[in-house]
Amino acid sequence: GVRTRHAPLWRDAAGDHLVLVITIFAVNVYLQLPVLQSYRFALALAVGLTPQLLPAIISVNLAKGAQRVAAQRVIVRRLAASEDFGSMEATFTTTAAS
Repeated sequence: GVRTRHAPLWRDAAGDHLVLVITIFAVNVYLQLPVLQSYRFALALAVGLTPQLLPAIISVNLAKGAQRVAAQRVIVRRLAASEDFGSMEATFTTTAAS
C-alpha cells in the first residue's frame, strides 16, 4: 500500500488554510458585514491560497517516488526525473561502469 508518512505535511498545510479562511469569515460576520459577501471573500481567499500548497505537494510526492526507487537500489540523480517514471513502460539499463 501507499505509505502515509508524509501525509501530515499536506494535512497541516490544508488545515492551516482552512482555519485561516474560517477565521476570516467569522471575523467578517462578527463585524456585521453581509454574510454572502463574507462567504465569497473567504472562498476567494481559499482559492487564492490553494496554489501556495502545490510546490510542497509536488516536492513530497517526488521525494516519495525517489524513496521507492531507492529501495530497489536505483540512484536518482535529479529529483524531477522521478516524475517520468510513472509514464514509462520499459526501462533499459546497463551495469557497465561508465
